[in-house]
Amino acid sequence: MCSLSYIPQAEGYILSHNRDELPNRESSSRIIDEDGLRGKFHFPQDLKAGGTWMGAHESGWSACLLNGGSVPYLRKLPYRHSRGKVLIDFLEDPNIDAFQRIDYQGVEPFTLILSKAGELWQLEHNPDGDIWNRLDPTQSHFWSSTKLYHSNIREARKYRFEQWLHQQKLAKASDLRQFHLDPQRSPREGGLLLGPNFPLKTVSFCQVNHQGSEIQFQYDYLLKGLSDQINWPIR
Repeated sequence: MCSLSYIPQAEGYILSHNRDELPNRESSSRIIDEDGLRGKFHFPQDLKAGGTWMGAHESGWSACLLNGGSVPYLRKLPYRHSRGKVLIDFLEDPNIDAFQRIDYQGVEPFTLILSKAGELWQLEHNPDGDIWNRLDPTQSHFWSSTKLYHSNIREARKYRFEQWLHQQKLAKASDLRQFHLDPQRSPREGGLLLGPNFPLKTVSFCQVNHQGSEIQFQYDYLLKGLSDQINWPIR
């Protein structure tokens, strides 16, 4: 769960994510719909652990997970549950105040991004505690997994994203998808798509496109050539 970009829109945002994972860790072939305490939410499901890496709620909230917090760590198995279930916890009841009181001690470190029009939050869950930050939703942001990628690769990716964005007059959802899946750059050059020389693969691409009163959620299961898309009005 590995590369994520956020760009603001006039009345919303676009959140785009590459999932880099072992090819044999399978996912659902379509977007799953669930009923939560505050309405429906949608997500592609990790079939091994039952969680997810990205999801969105009918109220306009979306959530995305990356492996690793803000500091390096050594794995200490077993963990309480998959970090992918953290997203399910939030999407079942998307209330920031209540969610901030949940204790995730015993869950492997992660970075969680929570977004809604006009709001952008970052939770870095580390072995020694959590760090919450409220980010500027009017600015663009980029993240890569701290667990999977050396700081040099993370910085190269972020720099390339910033340079690419500077050259765009108005980046659309399709432009961001093309950027995330561009096969012409190696990871050391800031490329996001993992090629055949890596044990991990970019197994899927997800995107939440929030424009005005509507949301579009796109899920591409790249390894199997499957795609699913849903649209809904924000309630």
